[in-house]
Amino acid sequence: MAVLAAVKASQLMVAFLGFAAGVVITKLMGNAAGGMGQRAAARAPSLPEALGLLGDAGGADAAASENPEPVAEDLQAQVTLLSAKLSAAWGAAPFPWDIPNEFLADLSGFKGRDPWLQQGQAELLAKGLCLDIGPKHRPLLDPKHPNARFLDHGTREEIQSKYWPGNSSEDAKMRAMVPFINYVWDPSKSYLDLVGDSRFQLVYASMVVEHVPDLVTFLNDVASILVAGGEFRLAVPDKRYSLDFRRRMSTFADVMGAHYDKCAANPVSAAYDELTLVPPKYEDPKVLWAGYPQDCDPVQYHDAAMQDIRDSLRISNGKLAMKAGLHHWQFIPGSFVDIVARLRELTPFTVAQGSVVETQPNTTEFLITLVKQ
Repeated sequence: MAVLAAVKASQLMVAFLGFAAGVVITKLMGNAAGGMGQRAAARAPSLPEALGLLGDAGGADAAASENPEPVAEDLQAQVTLLSAKLSAAWGAAPFPWDIPNEFLADLSGFKGRDPWLQQGQAELLAKGLCLDIGPKHRPLLDPKHPNARFLDHGTREEIQSKYWPGNSSEDAKMRAMVPFINYVWDPSKSYLDLVGDSRFQLVYASMVVEHVPDLVTFLNDVASILVAGGEFRLAVPDKRYSLDFRRRMSTFADVMGAHYDKCAANPVSAAYDELTLVPPKYEDPKVLWAGYPQDCDPVQYHDAAMQDIRDSLRISNGKLAMKAGLHHWQFIPGSFVDIVARLRELTPFTVAQGSVVETQPNTTEFLITLVKQ
C-alpha cells in the first residue's frame, strides 16, 4: 500500500509539473501572439478545469479512456505528454484579461479624459470634501472651491521651483497653475495620519498609481479616507501605448510580493528595467497606435542607458538613490481590473470595481473608478 501511495503521489506531482510547464510555455506563446492585446473567443480553462483534463493521474485506464494515445510509463515522457496536452488547451485560450461588460463605461457621450473624470464632481463637492492626489499643475478639482483638497509630494512652492524654476513666461504660467497643497506626502505616514478626521466623497489619482512601490497599501490607504460609497477615480498609463511598451506586464504575484515584502521603495530591478527598456523617444502615442516602432531597438541606445544607470543608481550608506519618477507598475485595463478582483477575493479589500474606460485611440491612459463599500 505504501508503495502504491508513493506511486500515486509521484504521478500527481508529474501531472502538476506538466500543467505548470504547459501554462508557462503557452502563456509566453500567447503573449507573443497576442500582440497589442488582441482577444480570442474562447475562455481559458481554470486550474481545476485544466487538472480535470488529466483525469485520474494515478490511473492509466482512466487516462487512456480520455485519450486515444497510451499513457507513457516513463515519468519524463509522461511530463512531456501532459505538458503537450495542457499546452493545446491553453493555446486556444483568449487574452486572459477581458473586462466583464458590466464594468465597461458607456462611451456614447464620451468627450475625453478630464470631462469623464470630472462628471458629477459638482454634486460631490456640494456634499463634502474631495481630494486630488498628485495634481502637479493639472488639478482635476477647482482650487477655489472650499471643499477641494490637494495632496502632493511637496508644498506648492517646492513643486513650482522643482519643475518650473525659470524666468520664462511659460514657467510663470505653469507655476500659477499649481494649486495650494493641503497635505504633503510623508512615506512614514498613512493617509489617515495625513488627513486626520477628514473623509472624502471623491479622490482622484491621475498618473500616480504606477509610481507607488506598494500598490495594495496605496489602494487601502485611499479606501480608508473615503466615505461609504465614495469614489476613487484613476487615470493609469497603458503600457502598450506609453514609453513602457517594451516592459513586461505587472502581475498579481508582483503586487502581492511587493506588499508582503514591505516594499517601501522602488527596487533596483524596476530601475534597471526602466533605464534599459524605456526608449528616449516615441512620446507621441500615435506612433505606438500605428504599429510597432521598428527603429526603436534598445541596442541603439544601450550605451546611453548604461550611463544613465551609472548616474542614477548610486550606493550611499547601503541605500540606492533611484531615478525620480520611476514607473514601478505596468498595466493594461484588463490586467488592472483582474488585480482588483483578486485583491477582493484574497484580502480584506474594501473597494469594489466601478466603471472602466479602456484606452482610447491615440491616447496613453485608461480610466478606472473604484467604489468604497
